[in-house]
Amino acid sequence: MQATIKRPVVWYTGNIWSKPGEVVTFSGSGLGDNVKQIELCRVSDKNNVDQASYMPIIRYDGVSRESQYFSKVPENSYSFEDAATLEILQKTDTSVKFRIPEDESEGIWAVRLSGDGFSPIIRLINAPNINFVLGDEGGKATPGGWIFVSGSGVYPEAAADRVRLLLKNREYTCL
Repeated sequence: MQATIKRPVVWYTGNIWSKPGEVVTFSGSGLGDNVKQIELCRVSDKNNVDQASYMPIIRYDGVSRESQYFSKVPENSYSFEDAATLEILQKTDTSVKFRIPEDESEGIWAVRLSGDGFSPIIRLINAPNINFVLGDEGGKATPGGWIFVSGSGVYPEAAADRVRLLLKNREYTCL
């Protein structure tokens, strides 16, 4: 009788900006025996109003939504067709470590963990994750007012032109 493989649980906090050549650790449960392959591909930097940003939507009505807690990237902004297969440097039941290749361009990456008996798990590296947003009037910002965004990966190393706000009229403005 063959044992049933439980789908691994994978956490990645991403509280630092990872660069090419650096080691990344994913934590979780059931990783060591189950994860057999790790692939990495670069997420497009294309700014498209219809596929607005990596940031989740923040709401103030108190209703819990997944979009409040996890960065989302449009699936058509990356493809594993030409993904790099990475060497697993170390793995235990609760973690896997791998190195981002030196020749990768810096930015946001999608990582796919796969193995026998479970569907691939995709996690993002360097994707902004917003904890909360505050405007000059609490839940909104007024013209000429201010907006405070708190989270990780929000403003990586002097990339001011890459931090933009999508307005209700579907236009961008630099922050």
